[in-house]
Amino acid sequence: MKEFIDKSLKRGCAEAEAYLISKQTQGLFYVNNVINDLQSKESTGIALRIKKDNRLGFIGSSNLQDGDEVVSRAITSADYGDEMPYSFASQTTYPTLDVYDQTFADEPVEAYIPRCEEFIKIVCSATENITVECSFEKTVQTVRIMNSNGLEAEFKKALLTFYAEMRLTEGTSSLELEMQLNAHSSQVGEDEYAQQLRKEIPFLLKRTSIKPGKRQIIFAPDCFGDLFMALETGLRGDAVVKGVSPLKDKMGQQILDTRMSIIDDSTNPRGKMAAPFDDEGTLGQKTYLVRNGVLENYICDLKAAHLLGRKPTGNGLRQKGIYRVKSYSQKPVCEYSNVIIPQGKMTLDQMIASIDEGVLVQSIGGLLLANLTNGDFSGSIGQGLKIEQGKIVGRVTNAMISGNVYHDFKDNLVDFTRDTYCQGAFSGQIGSFDVGYVLLKDITVASR
Repeated sequence: MKEFIDKSLKRGCAEAEAYLISKQTQGLFYVNNVINDLQSKESTGIALRIKKDNRLGFIGSSNLQDGDEVVSRAITSADYGDEMPYSFASQTTYPTLDVYDQTFADEPVEAYIPRCEEFIKIVCSATENITVECSFEKTVQTVRIMNSNGLEAEFKKALLTFYAEMRLTEGTSSLELEMQLNAHSSQVGEDEYAQQLRKEIPFLLKRTSIKPGKRQIIFAPDCFGDLFMALETGLRGDAVVKGVSPLKDKMGQQILDTRMSIIDDSTNPRGKMAAPFDDEGTLGQKTYLVRNGVLENYICDLKAAHLLGRKPTGNGLRQKGIYRVKSYSQKPVCEYSNVIIPQGKMTLDQMIASIDEGVLVQSIGGLLLANLTNGDFSGSIGQGLKIEQGKIVGRVTNAMISGNVYHDFKDNLVDFTRDTYCQGAFSGQIGSFDVGYVLLKDITVASR
């Protein structure tokens, strides 16, 4: 890595940064309730960023042998790169996180075959009309970063991801269910999820309707990633720089209920994005974005922090795809790591018992059609359990839900549950979220 930096400086670059990532991935896949494939792959790549004539150059390459070629391409890209009025990160002391265990890292993925089969067995015991696709995927990675400002750091992590997609068929209609769990150990909790799903399936098979109007709605942790899509733009430093954040002039003001805080914490070992430093070498940290309802900070990479006159929050991340996989081929940009919503006081049973007519929503479809930038959410209730007189009675069909997160989490929040759940997110630019169930009142439901 030092070779790339030295060559860059000799070619007239003011600063240079080399980022190296090595990954070994093993996958175990089941399709239609039976084992389908075992996969194993390795990759190593380097990303070089340079500052030349106050412009940013970048290249990602799997060619670690020809430093001259990589440096030349990075310098060429600087001719068309963004202006770079800031510097790369400096050396600091990084925390030690519990994200790597050698025994777990060495465990072959074949060891999880009985667990996949047990998951399928539990889920299918509730009904014959369900097919299951599930997988275990373990990634062991080493990340190194070095720059011309004296920074040099490295960490290892091992992450296990369990993913399941299920199709529940009833007559000519079907319902698709999906979930993702992650852990830096072999215990992701898929068995607990399977047991919970088995209890819900009889209600999912019982279709029912709900009257339109203002209703009490419980949003499940599975669904929070959907809701957060309407919040994420407001809390992003790069969105503030561009002037598109609805919170650009709200610093220090109350924007949510006083019982609600939002934290981005890359040092949280429960989250799949846990790391001692971000992909620019900035210290990993716990950042209160909203504290007791008051806007306190935005997530900032080096660029956003400089332009806003704020400190970087360790959110310069190189992510690829909807599952936010680290990649040397991507420039670091301003993204969330692990989002935490602190616990409330209620239990889920208490929430359900308090509702005369409402819905426990586990997924929302079509959200991208709403004005997410302004905090609006609107979509069909994909997986939702109807609640009547404090009890779950069936699955809601042909219904839509809408609201605004800034209004509803300020004026309509009833409570969060005491228990929280850490899960990978399917939506937006958030890596994982650690949150409980949330109960909101006066949410608009439309139905036919």
